[in-house]
Amino acid sequence: MGSTQFSLAIPQEDWDAGSLLNTGGEVAGHEVRVGSILDIQLFMEERHVLRHWTVSQTLREKHGIVDPLHSALATLAVDVQPVRRIIQPLRPQSNLLYFEGIVRGVAKAVSKAVSREQLFHALIDCSVPIVLESRLEPGSPTQIVKSDGDQIIGFGNLWGWLYTPNTLLRSPFRSKVVSIRPVDAEPGAVMLTVVSAPTDATPENKLHYTFKS
Repeated sequence: MGSTQFSLAIPQEDWDAGSLLNTGGEVAGHEVRVGSILDIQLFMEERHVLRHWTVSQTLREKHGIVDPLHSALATLAVDVQPVRRIIQPLRPQSNLLYFEGIVRGVAKAVSKAVSREQLFHALIDCSVPIVLESRLEPGSPTQIVKSDGDQIIGFGNLWGWLYTPNTLLRSPFRSKVVSIRPVDAEPGAVMLTVVSAPTDATPENKLHYTFKS
C-alpha cells in the first residue's frame, strides 16, 4: 500500500478516552494531534459493508466449484486477476473505500452483551489489517466470509479503535495522523486521515482490548 493515505471514523466514546482535562475537569484538548503516531485497530461491522463479492477457499478446495467472484467480474467485462491486497479511498476525507483482501484468521465467541448472539471476527489482509465482524444467532452461517483463505472484494465504511477495541483478533495498524475532523452525526464520531508509519516508530496511544480471550 505504500504511503497511500485513507480516512477512518473513530467512535466518539473511544475518542473521548483520550481527552485531556484541565484542573476543573473540563476538556482542554486531546492527546491525538496532526503528526501523532498511533496504533489503530481497524474494523468493519457487516452493516458497514455496502457491497461485496467473496470466494470461499473451503468450497473451492473440497468441490472445485467455479469461482463466483471471478465469474461476476468476468460478467462485468473486468480483466480477471487474483484478488489483490489493497484499499482505495473513494471520497476525500471520507471513510468510504474500496477494498480487496484475503482472510488471515478467524475467531468466534459468545457476545457479552447478548447471550444468544455469537460474534464471528475475520482478519482481512488488505495490506492493512481490518477485522470484519458478524453478529449471528447460534448455529447460523456467517454471512460474508467463513474461513482462512477466503477472498473478498467490497465497498464499505472503515472504522477504528484507538483505546478500547472489542475485537477478538488483535492486529493494530501503525499510522501517522494527517488530519482530524469531527463528524456531526449521531452517534458521534471523529474522522482521522492517516498514512502508514514505520513499524519501529513509537505509538503515542495504548490499545486496551476489552474482550479477554
